Amino acid sequence: MMNGDITVESQVGLGSNFTVYLPLYVEGVNGELENIFIYSFAAF
Repeated sequence: MMNGDITVESQVGLGSNFTVYLPLYVEGVNGELENIFIYSFAAF
């Protein structure tokens, strides 16, 4: 729905990294929409 993505990288004994990608569109200085990428990382 939002054209995002979730990935997981895991190593035994070290934990896991979860990456969440959500595109965010904002109006740029020229009035056109620009795509800004948002990442959220969590390591356990």
